[in-house]
Amino acid sequence: MITLGAWLATYLVHSTILLVGALIISRFITNERAREVLWKTALLGGFVTSLIPTLTGFAPISRTWSVSTAATEVTQQLPPQADTRSTAARVPAEQTRTPARSQLTLPANPSHASFTIRDGWPFILIVAWTLGALALLARIVSRHRRILRALSGRKQLADGPLPGMLAELRRKAAVWTPVRLSESEACPTPIALGRSEICVPARFEKDLEIDQQRNALAHELAHLKRHDPLWQMTAGVIESIFFFQPLNIVARRKLRDAAEYLADDWAVQQTSSPLALARCLTQISSWVGTAPVPDGMLAMAEGGSPLINRIERLAEWRRSSSVPARVMAVAALAFVALVATSAPIFSAVPTTPNELLAVITATRSAEPQRPDTAIKYVGPAGSLDERFNWAVLHNLSGAQWVGWDTEGAPVGGTMSSSSTGNLYFGDDQHRTLANLVGAPVSSSRAGILVRFRGESEVNGVAFLPTSKAFSLGGSSVLWLGSADTKQSMALVERLRRSSRNPDMRTELAAAYVIHRDPDAVIPGVRKLLDVEGSKDARSEAIQWLARVHGQDPRAIDLLKDAAAGGRSSDERVEAVDGLRFAMESGSKRARAALLDLADHGGDMRVRSEAMQALTRHTTTR
Repeated sequence: MITLGAWLATYLVHSTILLVGALIISRFITNERAREVLWKTALLGGFVTSLIPTLTGFAPISRTWSVSTAATEVTQQLPPQADTRSTAARVPAEQTRTPARSQLTLPANPSHASFTIRDGWPFILIVAWTLGALALLARIVSRHRRILRALSGRKQLADGPLPGMLAELRRKAAVWTPVRLSESEACPTPIALGRSEICVPARFEKDLEIDQQRNALAHELAHLKRHDPLWQMTAGVIESIFFFQPLNIVARRKLRDAAEYLADDWAVQQTSSPLALARCLTQISSWVGTAPVPDGMLAMAEGGSPLINRIERLAEWRRSSSVPARVMAVAALAFVALVATSAPIFSAVPTTPNELLAVITATRSAEPQRPDTAIKYVGPAGSLDERFNWAVLHNLSGAQWVGWDTEGAPVGGTMSSSSTGNLYFGDDQHRTLANLVGAPVSSSRAGILVRFRGESEVNGVAFLPTSKAFSLGGSSVLWLGSADTKQSMALVERLRRSSRNPDMRTELAAAYVIHRDPDAVIPGVRKLLDVEGSKDARSEAIQWLARVHGQDPRAIDLLKDAAAGGRSSDERVEAVDGLRFAMESGSKRARAALLDLADHGGDMRVRSEAMQALTRHTTTR
C-alpha cells in the first residue's frame, strides 16, 4: 500500500539516483543537446518512476522498504491454518485484546525491509511538506506577477526595422507561430516571455549595432521556439513542490545553462555571426549590471562565469556534431526504465488487523477497467434542446458525457477535444462512435460530446465523425440521438454563452463551426466574432472556418474582414493564416485577399504575415 509519505520517500530515492547519475554522466558528454535531454530526463524521471508503483502496484527487483507507524496493538486469535481472506467473518470482537506496546509480525522476506515511525510523525511531516510546497509555489506566483507588473507598461513594436528583422528571422527559420515584439524601460535585457513574446529594453535599437540586434532577436526567438521559458517554469515548480530534494536546484541551473548555449548555437546558425553575438552579450551584460534582473526572468546576458564561458565558446564557435533524436529518446527511456525496475520503493504496512483486512478487501474487489457504455435517451420526445434539458435535470442518468449526432462538414476525420480526461481517438482496438451508440455511420456525420462536472458546468468537449474509432476510457455517455443542424448549432451556442471557462468556450466555438450548412455557420461565426470576449475562442472559430468552409466565397470575405479589422492582433494573424490555408487548398479568392492585405493592410504584422504566406505558396508550387 503506497501512502503519500511513502510516495514522497520513493521520489526522494529515485530522484537522487537519477540526478546523481546525470551529474556523473554529463561530465562525459560534450553535445549540449544531449546534455539537456539528460537533465530533463533526470528532473522529470523521479516523478514518473515513483508514480509507477503507486498507480500499478509494480514491485522492483530490489528491496521494498515498508514504513509502519507505531500504534496500539490489536491481536487476534485465529484458528490454525485460518484462511485470511475470510478473517473478518470468523473473528468476533471479544477475541481482540489491547496490550500496551506496538508490534507487527511480517512474514520473512529477504527482499522486504521495514522500520517504524512513531505516532504522529507521519502526519507532522506531511503537513510540513504541504505548507512548505504551498509557500514556495506562492513565491513563484508572486515573482511572476511582480515581473508582469514591472513590464505592464511595455508597448508593442509593430512598425520600424525591428519587427521586419524579426519577421525575416522567422521566415528564414520557418517559425510560423506569431511572435509579439515589445519594448519596456523596466526591461534591462532582451527576454522571452511566455510562448510568443519577445521584450527588449528601450535602449536596444539605439545602443546596439544592426548585426547585434539581429543576433539578440535570434537568440530570444530560439528560446520561444524551444519553449525554454515554460521549461524553466516547470523546473521551478518541481523544485518548489519537492523542495526536500536539493539536487533539483542543480538540475534547474544545468537546464538554464544548456538553454543559453543552445539558443546561442541556434542564433549563430541563423545569422552566421558568432562574434557579433559575443559582442552583443558583452554590451548587454553592462546594462544588466546597472539594473537588477527581476527574480524568475531568463535574462539574455547576466554576469559571472556562465557569461564568460558563453563568450569564449562563441569566440571559438564551430558547429557541433548532432546526436539523432531517436538515439537520445531511447537512451532517456532506458535510463528511466533502469531506475524504475531496480531502485527500491517505500510502501506503508498495515499496523492493525483492520487495516490489513482493508488491504485484502481492496485487493479482492479490484476489477479491470469497465468498457465504454452508452445510455440511450428514453425521456420525453421533443427537440434537442428539450432532450438536453431533461438529461441535465435528471443528472444525465448517471452518465459522465452527453452527446448527439448531426450533419457535420467533411473534415477528413479530424477532431478536437479539451480537458477530456480518458478520451482517446483513432485506436483501431476501440469501437467507432456509431457502433457504440447506434448512430448513422458516415465520415460527414459528426458526433458532438460534452462532459459535465456537477449538474450544469461543462468541463470537456469533443467532436468527431461517427465513423471514427475512439474510447471514453471506461466512462458512459447519455446519447440523445440525432439532431438537425439548426438545433445542434443552437445548443452549442447556448452552452458556449453560458460557460465561464474560456477553454470550454474555445472548444465549443470549434464545435459550432464544424456543422455542414455554410448558410447558417458563416453568419453565425461573424456574430460570434462580434460578441465573444475570449480572443482564443475567436481565433479558434477563425481557424476552423478556414479549415471546414474555406472554399466558400463568403468565408473568404469574412476571413479578410477579420484580418483587416479583428479585435486582437493574434486574431488578425489567425485570419491571415486561414486565408493561406484556403489559398493552398485552391482558392483564388483567398490569394487575391492576401495580395490586397499585403499591399493595403493597416497592421504591419498582418502585412508581413500575408507576404510570408504568398512567398511560401510561390516557392512550394
